[in-house]
Amino acid sequence: MAEEGLKSLEANRDRTVRNLATKIYSQSGHKVDLYSIRKLVDSRIEGMKHQLAADKERRAEEAHQDEERRAEEARRRDAIKAFVPARVQKIVSEQLQVDENKVNLDSHLVKDLGMDEVAWVNLSMELEEEFDIEIPDKIVEDGWITIKNLVNLIQKILLA
Repeated sequence: MAEEGLKSLEANRDRTVRNLATKIYSQSGHKVDLYSIRKLVDSRIEGMKHQLAADKERRAEEAHQDEERRAEEARRRDAIKAFVPARVQKIVSEQLQVDENKVNLDSHLVKDLGMDEVAWVNLSMELEEEFDIEIPDKIVEDGWITIKNLVNLIQKILLA
């Protein structure tokens, strides 16, 4: 909108100068120097050009910052997706004292790895501390807890 106004003002500069001079004369009775009014209009045009350039530069910088934020968020998500599974498997192996080779994403914590309620408390506390999150107690009661489910839950919490 502002660019259109600027183009219109530039295209109609002489008419604008005459209209302003006529208006000043008709309202005050004073004749004004057209050169002075033209300088005023030119000054306004230059101001508008500078403002438009500054606005365009600001918008470009904001777009660049948005792009950087999106890229950083994508890197963060990728890092979480890459880091969490291996770290969860290692913590489960340590907490349940199970060989790391027996702990895979499809391992069921209770059925395959022998986790009981006390082990869950210790495991959940360790995971909460490691990832600085809070794991709902209800997930073990539901009986669906595999390493993959646990990884997905932790990733969901971290990415929220």
